[in-house]
Amino acid sequence: MSKAQMGKMLTDYLKQECLVPEGSCILLAVSGGVDSVVMTHLFCAVMEEFDLTLKIAHFNHNLRGEESDEDEALVKKLAEGSDLRFTSGKWDSPSGGNFEARARKARYSFLENTRRELKCDLIATGHHTDDQAETVLMRFIEGSGYRGLRGIQKKSGKIIRPLLRFRKKELLDYAEENRLRYRVDSSNSNLNFDRNRIRKEVIPTIEKLNPSFARTVTRTLSSLHEISDLLNREVSALYAKTVSLTPDGYFQIDEKHMGETPPLVKKELIRSMAEGDNALWRGAVWDRLDNFLQSASVGDIINLPNGYRLLKDRHQFFLKQDGFDNISGSIRIKSTSARKIEVGAYRFSMEQADSPPCFSDDLSTELVDGSLLGESLNLRKWRDGDWMVPLGLSGRKKVSDILIDQRVNRFEKELQYVLTCRDEIVWLCGRRLDERFKITPETSLIKRLIWYKFSE
Repeated sequence: MSKAQMGKMLTDYLKQECLVPEGSCILLAVSGGVDSVVMTHLFCAVMEEFDLTLKIAHFNHNLRGEESDEDEALVKKLAEGSDLRFTSGKWDSPSGGNFEARARKARYSFLENTRRELKCDLIATGHHTDDQAETVLMRFIEGSGYRGLRGIQKKSGKIIRPLLRFRKKELLDYAEENRLRYRVDSSNSNLNFDRNRIRKEVIPTIEKLNPSFARTVTRTLSSLHEISDLLNREVSALYAKTVSLTPDGYFQIDEKHMGETPPLVKKELIRSMAEGDNALWRGAVWDRLDNFLQSASVGDIINLPNGYRLLKDRHQFFLKQDGFDNISGSIRIKSTSARKIEVGAYRFSMEQADSPPCFSDDLSTELVDGSLLGESLNLRKWRDGDWMVPLGLSGRKKVSDILIDQRVNRFEKELQYVLTCRDEIVWLCGRRLDERFKITPETSLIKRLIWYKFSE
């Protein structure tokens, strides 16, 4: 295929998929292999038509000694010959397990940091049709859900894949016809890597049955994307109908309004909130979530990727990410001084109140007999075994039972604090005062305790 034909194919694809707005600054991710070298050559041919600014970035994985350095040298020379700015980075920790995943993470982290530093709009990589077929097979073998089987996305965030319409052979032929110099990565022949085994052994066997297998995958993915668009609309509608934020900032899903919603839509709703639209979950995650949605009892929790947990409550689910409310477990307070303390999304304060007292039904504020408070108080998370004498009662009651009576869910319980004096609970913050510290006609010193959210 001639340079003009390939250039037109690229131009048509960029316009059809709206991948590159005119006037964009594109960071070309160039390894030195034939794919990225051809991509660079083609972008240089169309840059004037799109009014593009091009820059080149190379990530040296530092795995093949002199070979890796020679890759970098070739890319630098390519950039100089094309009059493009060149930036490189080197991986300093290639040893260890799960190499392919760690290498990919390091490479994309470098590219994104470089994009920001050089003020580029997009990152372009050299993935092509054959890469797409390999990726789909790998994800199928790993047990990916339908979302993973959609393959490599033509655009994902700031990353574009402008060569997905081209076969590997077309890129090789183009490089030969235009006498382009490129490097051959010797590690691509290492059958210890899953992708290499799929490329060298599995796909050739499949192509004996279907020589156009890679193109067949592309057509199938087109149908999957149409299904995905339909599903996304269903998920958006379900979100609007069932999802809200709790006062503590995590998701609440109204189970009653889900009705007869198909299980796949329910699971996709949770995934979209937990990980975003481009997240891929392994099959085992989908299986566990499916079982949880069908059979979970009140109080059950399932752990999901990226630190999320899903809680089954009475008529709703709660979805929360660990760490977003990372707050202290215990804080010492001097009772003799007025003080405001921030505790996660809450603020605790204590101050002297006027006499006679002015009572209210607001549970975020309580009045206590200040003379009964010791010099030192402790604001801490409640614990199993804690008990108090709730205001208006004569006997003691476990804090856990009070929280159950008030139908406090497990996530709220994790954020529940108590104020203690000499290891006795003064106040179950925002919920119940202890009878032993209430104001009486003999009270001479009144303290006001306040526990409220910043947004209130």
